[in-house]
Amino acid sequence: MFDDCTLTSPDLFQTVVSGTLARRQLATAEYTKIITPAFVNTFRVVFSRVSADIIKPIKVLAPFAGDPINGFVPGSPVGFIGVTGISSYTGGPGAGEEVKYGFNSIQVYDDLFWTKGIHSFKFGANVERLQDNELGTLKPNGVFTFTSLATFLTDQPVAFSAALTQKVAPYNIRQTIVGTYFEDDAHLASDFTGNFGLRYEMATVPTEVNGG
Repeated sequence: MFDDCTLTSPDLFQTVVSGTLARRQLATAEYTKIITPAFVNTFRVVFSRVSADIIKPIKVLAPFAGDPINGFVPGSPVGFIGVTGISSYTGGPGAGEEVKYGFNSIQVYDDLFWTKGIHSFKFGANVERLQDNELGTLKPNGVFTFTSLATFLTDQPVAFSAALTQKVAPYNIRQTIVGTYFEDDAHLASDFTGNFGLRYEMATVPTEVNGG
């Protein structure tokens, strides 16, 4: 299964169009084996992936916003401008906090079904591996901050900040979930069925691939 979604919108001052590009993917494979008429085994593997590119530059509406000659950082377009009391300018293409996100879930299930007398037993186990990957930037084109409209018009910023490098370390989180269960549907009478069950599930402590 593929499910794509794209959302775009211009900034407040109509200079740059940014958007979110998202995709969901899902694949499932299942194998069922009838061992005896009363005993059935089902094995299932599932892969699910959700990815998104958030605040991705799509189109420049005003040429000045994308021209590096107007930028705060050499080789980069216009950055973020914050002025106390009025709406901030979010900058040219790439000036926002763009995030590339990917979440993978790999799942394995094994279920056993056993019918004996008045009992319908079901028991099994599952393992799920979670992979959470994220790469983001924090206003890489630089940020000028002004305390008022007057200081902005007279070019008197109170602060300027910019990243020392355009490279940002990614976050790659890993975690494993393991579960097992037992269930019994007991047909105690023609109009009464008792359901009894027990489930145990545990999750490992999340770890970062790069040790962060």
